[in-house]
Amino acid sequence: MPNLNKKGLAETVVTISLIAITLIAVFLSVGNMVKIFAAKSNIQISPEFNCIQTQTALNPELQMTKACRNAQTNKIEITLTRNALSNSQIDSLTFAFDDDSAFSCSDSCGEGICTVPASGETKTYFFSSDNSQNKNSVTLNIEACELDRANILDC
Repeated sequence: MPNLNKKGLAETVVTISLIAITLIAVFLSVGNMVKIFAAKSNIQISPEFNCIQTQTALNPELQMTKACRNAQTNKIEITLTRNALSNSQIDSLTFAFDDDSAFSCSDSCGEGICTVPASGETKTYFFSSDNSQNKNSVTLNIEACELDRANILDC
């Protein structure tokens, strides 16, 4: 049996061990970073509202399908339809009328008083006013983003 140099063998084992430990540490670090980024990205599963994408989309996220003045009830009726494929997080709307009056609608109002339509839902809002005859158009806004504008016709 040949005489092995035990000193040279020990140096080789130490070197291989250090390389293995370094590689394991790198893989564990990368794995933890991937988990952290994955956890942060899960927060964005329900995307926030993006004004430019919504304004330029072929199928509008939210649109007014009817805006009219009911002469019998003296109320303005505005019907909104939300796209069935909508997944943006919309929790408040503002209806701005041409007479400089505005009405905000939010899911946080509670008790279902004024809620934002869910995906695929159509909802009608009723606005009563002594001067409803002065209101000729309405703009639908989400924060500072104008989504839709309509003339108020007779129902």
